[in-house]
Amino acid sequence: MAYIVTNLEKSISFISKDLEQAKAQYNGIEIYQNGLAGNFITISDTDFNTLLLNEKIAVVNSDLSVTLRDRADYEIYDFSSKEKLDKHISSLKERISDVMKRKKEGLFKNELSAYKALLENLDTSSITYPFNTTLEKYLIDQGNTVLHPLQIV
Repeated sequence: MAYIVTNLEKSISFISKDLEQAKAQYNGIEIYQNGLAGNFITISDTDFNTLLLNEKIAVVNSDLSVTLRDRADYEIYDFSSKEKLDKHISSLKERISDVMKRKKEGLFKNELSAYKALLENLDTSSITYPFNTTLEKYLIDQGNTVLHPLQIV
């Protein structure tokens, strides 16, 4: 099972592919599991994989159910040029570096390191623009393992 973790106002703080990753992402995850700091919502692996493609976004409803909505309705990313995609990738790499500084050695830190290396080695000059997919879907379609931005915490 996968998870969406929210604050007390039901805004999404992060997502996790499983409980082990949630524990690695946030030391003391129990305060979310017991409702003191927010909510720990179980989602199916299928819904998690849909989110991982970054083509859908999760919306947490007042009853703590989750609705997946098309990302295109929100126009969050604009990859109309190489420069814009490079800027997004640079931002992700910086975020990963910052998170890695705070993480203990282990599987999650290794996943962060591998994703950062993948981004560093991505040849964005070989991509046709405008880039009409999400970065995550593009990388998955190339056979790579990715992390959703909401996993990088």
